[in-house]
Amino acid sequence: MLNRSAGLLAIACSLVFGGALTACASRANAPAMPHASPPTASQLQAFQWTLDSASDGQGQAMAVLFPHADRRFVMEFMDDRMAVSGGCNSLGGNYRTVDAGTLEVGPLMGTRKACEVPLMEADKAISALLAQPLQLLLVAGSPPVLRLVSSQGQTLVWTGTPKL
Repeated sequence: MLNRSAGLLAIACSLVFGGALTACASRANAPAMPHASPPTASQLQAFQWTLDSASDGQGQAMAVLFPHADRRFVMEFMDDRMAVSGGCNSLGGNYRTVDAGTLEVGPLMGTRKACEVPLMEADKAISALLAQPLQLLLVAGSPPVLRLVSSQGQTLVWTGTPKL
């Protein structure tokens, strides 16, 4: 009985670890992540940025930022001002980039519409995320991708659409 249990354990381990090794090997053959670098002010200002994904410091999706599938946050940079829309209210404030790729956003002011609770919660969440210093990384491409990363690892991924 002991030999049979040990044999079954060995088979189970080989299946588990063999699968893990196969998964590792398939990732090793995956294409490398494109090079990301801090964007220039003109790169930020040339695009309208649509929020595609958001994750917390543990890599879990931040669903609060996506209360409706057909509504996404959009961010625009103009000179030293930025605007964010897509939740309940339009938000805007000053911004600056410092220390080779850190975004600092001043207090955001917004319209004061009353909307359904999930939209107002989304506004509150995006405001809180933008209130902290965020590392800016741009992956050039078509379309370009802008990543904003907090010191706690929260990550906002935005896709750029050229402004007309």
